[in-house]
Amino acid sequence: MKVTSREVQRDFARIRSVAASGETVRVTSGGVEVVFRRAPVASWQGALKGKVEIVGDLHTTGLDWEASQ
Repeated sequence: MKVTSREVQRDFARIRSVAASGETVRVTSGGVEVVFRRAPVASWQGALKGKVEIVGDLHTTGLDWEASQ
């Protein structure tokens, strides 16, 4: 989707929902083009991928858990 900066100011909610759906939004203003797109969701568990194995259930309360390393 390609819009001008004025359209973003007037209809931000609609353009934000388009970007949130995964479509790239290109905003032009005075010869400059800025590209917006949905960022991947960051997860702290991704930082541990391949390094340790989580043992136990982290989503229940009261249970002990430990990492393998």
